[in-house]
Amino acid sequence: MLFETTICSLKDNKTCAVTFTTDDALYRSCVFYQARFKEYELRGTAMLSTDFICPSVNKDITESNGFATWEQWQAFIDEGCFDVANHTKSHPFLDKISVEQLEDEVNGAQAVLRARFPGQKVICMANPYVVTNDAIDSVIRQRHFSARNGGEGFNSLDPTEWEWYRLDFQTALHHSTSEIMNPWIDQAIEKKLWLIEMWHGVDGQWWEPPSSRECDKHLSYLSGKLDTVWNGTMEEVTLYLREKQHATVITEISNESELQVCLKTDLDDALFDYPLTLKTEVPSDWNRASLIKGSQEQTLIVRENGGHKVVYYDAVPNSGSVILRKL
Repeated sequence: MLFETTICSLKDNKTCAVTFTTDDALYRSCVFYQARFKEYELRGTAMLSTDFICPSVNKDITESNGFATWEQWQAFIDEGCFDVANHTKSHPFLDKISVEQLEDEVNGAQAVLRARFPGQKVICMANPYVVTNDAIDSVIRQRHFSARNGGEGFNSLDPTEWEWYRLDFQTALHHSTSEIMNPWIDQAIEKKLWLIEMWHGVDGQWWEPPSSRECDKHLSYLSGKLDTVWNGTMEEVTLYLREKQHATVITEISNESELQVCLKTDLDDALFDYPLTLKTEVPSDWNRASLIKGSQEQTLIVRENGGHKVVYYDAVPNSGSVILRKL
């Protein structure tokens, strides 16, 4: 008898993904976001422009204007609520600069961010002013694996290669209320989509800032949907969906009490090491099971699903086979 293993559409078999992104290194606003994230157990992505970190050649980038130093940002990221994505060096219109400047603004900025934030992969991009074209995309593709550069909307859980660099989003603006923003989450749930939210600052900081009160209400609403919603960062969702697109999984029967599952991708292991959630059908006489990964072992709940018994668990691609054993 064959026992099939499938890769869940999203982490923990959630219905949809909601990603919170904030642009332009607006530290004062990000401190507010971080406090709310800790309260509501949320995560997000900080899209950082390196020239928007103090000290800066830009005279408007000062701590008194709500910006911060590299040391402050490093401590902020170390808190674990945010990961880092690339928003260029100086926030230019990328279609108005030379080829050499484009390379520096994109790949040069990534190199700076990786050096300043050891351990951060910085594989995601957001173009300033949402300006892009095929030439710009080709530079981004050299070292990045997704870019929030589309228009207003939502994203498939299986983006095409072109769509990966034109990901759509919903923008929080000065008039945005929770009554406007909460339905974004509802639509993502209903249609099983990936919602990326684009924020800048709150309470008067920078471009079109909503109020912190409305932001708080919206984040509270999101926190109440986490049984259905995966609140993954830009990087996490990119890693998961790209790995799923490139994965193969094989289930073999060792004996009547043991299955062996092998998950592989053709991607770079150094970057694509995010766990995928697997669902494996197990024999009908299994009521409890253990998952064995090397020297680690954990007990799994056996569930009924479509007339079959299944277990759900996480596995990292290309990390060797895992064993499922009847208890």
